[in-house]
Amino acid sequence: MTAAVQPAALQPVRGPSALGGGARRFFTLTWLLSITEFKLNYFGTIFGYLWSLVLPLVRFAVLYAVFTRIIRFDAPHYAQLLLLNLTLYSLFSDATTRAVRSVVGNEKIVRKTQFPRIVIPLSVVTTGLLNLGLNLIAVLVFLVALAFFRREGRYFAERV
Repeated sequence: MTAAVQPAALQPVRGPSALGGGARRFFTLTWLLSITEFKLNYFGTIFGYLWSLVLPLVRFAVLYAVFTRIIRFDAPHYAQLLLLNLTLYSLFSDATTRAVRSVVGNEKIVRKTQFPRIVIPLSVVTTGLLNLGLNLIAVLVFLVALAFFRREGRYFAERV
């Protein structure tokens, strides 16, 4: 009988990493795609970024009116919580919806160049985070104005 042959030890194989050539290249590419997408979303429009800011404020106004005037829902700090949560929800909704479709939407880039594919959805989420940062500035202005009106005793026309 012959002796059993021992299999060779596994050797690490160098190949493409998830970062695709280094962390610096990966994050630079992600940032470049994010900024490009951010500029393309709002470039050449009359209202530009203002439209993406007005839509959540209109949604806030409708929900606030329905829940405080019609349903008579009374909770402390409802207006602040509603606006902040609508802002966070819009980030989640927009980022997930657009990230899922992003690779298919950028099919030409994916087929013609070699880079880590995770960069495309990650850049969409980064663009959403840029929008969130700008929206949070507007929310902060609203919260400061609301605190001022409360202190002055003029809170939404005495909540008639």
